[in-house]
Amino acid sequence: MRYVRNKDPKIVRLITIRTVESRIWIPANAKTKRLIGGILGRYQEIYGIEIFAYAILGNHYYLLLRAPKENTDQFCENVNREIARRLNWQHKRQGPLWARRYTDQAVASNTDVMEAFLYVVSNPLHHGLVDNPKKWPGLGCYNHVIDEKDREFYFTHYSKKSKYKTKHYLKITPLPDLKSLTRKQRAKRIFKALQNMRSRIDRRQNGMFLQFKDLLEQVVGGLPKNTKVSAKAPFYTRRLEMMKRLRNKIRSRQIAFAHASYRYRMGDKNAVFPEFSFRPPTHRVPKPNRSGVEGDDFKPAA
Repeated sequence: MRYVRNKDPKIVRLITIRTVESRIWIPANAKTKRLIGGILGRYQEIYGIEIFAYAILGNHYYLLLRAPKENTDQFCENVNREIARRLNWQHKRQGPLWARRYTDQAVASNTDVMEAFLYVVSNPLHHGLVDNPKKWPGLGCYNHVIDEKDREFYFTHYSKKSKYKTKHYLKITPLPDLKSLTRKQRAKRIFKALQNMRSRIDRRQNGMFLQFKDLLEQVVGGLPKNTKVSAKAPFYTRRLEMMKRLRNKIRSRQIAFAHASYRYRMGDKNAVFPEFSFRPPTHRVPKPNRSGVEGDDFKPAA
């Protein structure tokens, strides 16, 4: 199912996308780190995105962010396009890089925001790639969320006549729940939480992590030994009761959007859509039996 996107500017979002067949097209090396850092920095500046955490792994990435200007879609569209174009050129490959459209999960509460934050920062540990997130040779944010210093990157512009670079800064925004603290207080709180997370993961992994030498020797374009791909809901929470409430809310939103979309595409420009949703294109009139709206007595405009 394709869920209705929600562009609410107050929502903290967990964004992720995976490569085709989960193949390792994003090698964890300095060159790729500079490339993706420049892309994130450039489009973060252009669209005013607040980034709380990020983790770029061999076949997928995670971003924890908020879009005050209601433009998550524009940011993700540009980031994913530039990563795909440049990695395809770098690896001399053609065709789509990403398996499907990105997943946009609304994080349900402040408690869930912290859980999502810790999950993203320690993501290389969850996959058994390194035993400490600060050892990750790819683009990760462990040190960034501790010191909160802007990271300098360059974005290369190409045209038929010239090639030039522009400087951009990848910035970390403090978590909303910790913003009232000083930088040192935030660093202490985050460091302690990450240490606890690391201990839990280490017990689960039983000390079995990929050796650094083996990590650097992973075959670009190869298939990982183990991969886990599962459908994701349009929200992120670990609490069962919250899941039930959000599922019902999402279901109601889907139905309301289907009704409004059908009426809008049939000519009713006053159709009321759910708040913070995108209006559909009107170049094609929907067929009544495929509208997904039963019993709608709306008549097409003359």
